[in-house]
Amino acid sequence: MGDRGGGSPRSGGGGTAVRSGVWLPALIACFWLSPAHAFVRSVVPGTDLCLFWNVRDLDWSMQAEGAPSIGPERTHVALARSFATWQEVACTDVVFHDQGRIASGATGYERKGPNHNLLVFRPAACGQKVPADDPCWTTGGCAALGCWSYDSAVIAVTTTTFRDKTGEILHADIEFNAGDFDFTDVDSPICTAIQRPPCVSTDVQNTATHEIGHFIGLDHSPDPHATMYASAGRGETAKRSLSDDENEAICAIYPRGGPTSVCNSASGTRPVGAQDGCSCGGQGGASLIGLLALAAAIRLWPRRPPPRRRRGDRRPCGGLEPGAG
Repeated sequence: MGDRGGGSPRSGGGGTAVRSGVWLPALIACFWLSPAHAFVRSVVPGTDLCLFWNVRDLDWSMQAEGAPSIGPERTHVALARSFATWQEVACTDVVFHDQGRIASGATGYERKGPNHNLLVFRPAACGQKVPADDPCWTTGGCAALGCWSYDSAVIAVTTTTFRDKTGEILHADIEFNAGDFDFTDVDSPICTAIQRPPCVSTDVQNTATHEIGHFIGLDHSPDPHATMYASAGRGETAKRSLSDDENEAICAIYPRGGPTSVCNSASGTRPVGAQDGCSCGGQGGASLIGLLALAAAIRLWPRRPPPRRRRGDRRPCGGLEPGAG
């Protein structure tokens, strides 16, 4: 449901340095208005350039273990349903291709690849696995060790890598905080404060459907009934479905048979691979000049009190806050 990004801060010689894992405030821009609804698109920080994919066929993969509480098979089914919810909107031709399960849980974008748009469940906080003096706390790279490196109150993080000159998205990852939340896939009943599954605690499909909205370039919505609204209570499943806002958004941005919509008319639309003034290069083949990583965060009810924060932890500037539940 909200996004945040993992990975080490990187830089290269010249151009705009990659800022991977930098926490950014929620950016409200590029509203598309109808009489009763409004959706919000994410933008390149400090500009009016909306984020967008310049392709309509988008791959995704799940890290093999899935959610520990329900196992890989059930996790995969729930995630596939979330992608299908977005794909089944009739007026868009976006297609999500399920690439199955992969062993690697590494997130982030590498210029030379290979890259996977990965969905991964982190089973433990980095504070439980990584020594306090490990260099990753200062470099921001603890997530590379396969642990949850963000605030314990955040349920999921989506990291989007994009061209800062155009807003074109190149890559997206979604991480789920399985150390502090019980992910479930049942329909009822809602778990009480002391009850443990089988019941609805933190619904995988509810969370993933929201996160996929960030995956395709949407920010949080001001409408409390929207799937992209930044609040959810324990046991919520309403975000498994799209509201009118999200239906309108995907049709407006990625219309069937039409050009992708961008916010800045001067940007126009570009074919895949078109030159846009960005230069690619960097140190050790791991940096990409002219790219930024944008993250947003979601907050829900943790199943246990948050642990004390270690030095070097990063807090989100915005997120999905706990709702009634």
